[in-house]
Amino acid sequence: MTDTIYALSSAPGKAGVAVVRVSGDKAFESFKLLINNNKVPKARDAQLVVLKDPNTKQTIDNALVL
Repeated sequence: MTDTIYALSSAPGKAGVAVVRVSGDKAFESFKLLINNNKVPKARDAQLVVLKDPNTKQTIDNALVL
């Protein structure tokens, strides 16, 4: 696979939690940009992180990442 893709995995509409899956060659690099190069969680471990816009560094949201 050469494309990096993302998709909503939770039900669409209003919800307290959204699940987004990211796959592809650049998924890891994309994730590192969103967490401002903070420590990436180990495989199969969950970590609470702050997602930030890579350009403005403005906080987007808090996220539990795996």
